[in-house]
Amino acid sequence: NLGWRDLPIAETFANAFSCPAFLANDVDAGAYAEYTFGAGKGKDSIVAIFPGTGVGAGAVFGGELFQQSRISCLELGHIPIRASSSGKRKDSLSLEEVSSRLHIASQSAKAAYRGLAPHLLERCGTDLSKITSSRIAEAVEAGDVEIERIVKTAASYIGCGVAAIVNIMAPERIILGGGLVEAMPKLYVKTVRKSAQEHVIGAYQDRFDVVAAELEDDAGVLGAAAWGKHRTEAEG
Repeated sequence: NLGWRDLPIAETFANAFSCPAFLANDVDAGAYAEYTFGAGKGKDSIVAIFPGTGVGAGAVFGGELFQQSRISCLELGHIPIRASSSGKRKDSLSLEEVSSRLHIASQSAKAAYRGLAPHLLERCGTDLSKITSSRIAEAVEAGDVEIERIVKTAASYIGCGVAAIVNIMAPERIILGGGLVEAMPKLYVKTVRKSAQEHVIGAYQDRFDVVAAELEDDAGVLGAAAWGKHRTEAEG
């Protein structure tokens, strides 16, 4: 995202602070925090998914972050939902394009403009910058049925992504975090859980659970600290 190439970030930090340094992205750090301290504590394998501007995911199996040697893994948001007729990736439709908070806000603005979401229109107008996760949750609570439908549709797509991960990796627990989940945990988690159970293959039905994250804004820093401690101890 920063446009950096071949920059030894961990080595640079290690030299600057005269201590070991290890690298993980924000979602991986959040996943490791939930595994160590939060909703995944006591489980051997978890996948944490954070729907937001995009859709990120991180996995921990047997106490280790699931990473490739030179790059992070589980870019769940970029799973193609619909292939393009041109055969080019830029023309296909990805998971985050149909399930991210930005997509939900965009669809909600359209609904407000068309008079289908009166509460949201009154509070936010059609300004995307004002249609935050909390405002979306308020609109659902106030009875904007169309906004609830938009949220459920997006969450159902996340459930399809969960089913794909379960079919491939069979984690014990899926943890959902981020602003959307924090704003409406019951509605969002229930919808994702139902969709995942409907789309996963029979062998894995009822062999995993879907829960909300517990650590909220503290997840990133807690996970980074815990992962650094784990790596330092592992390397002696």
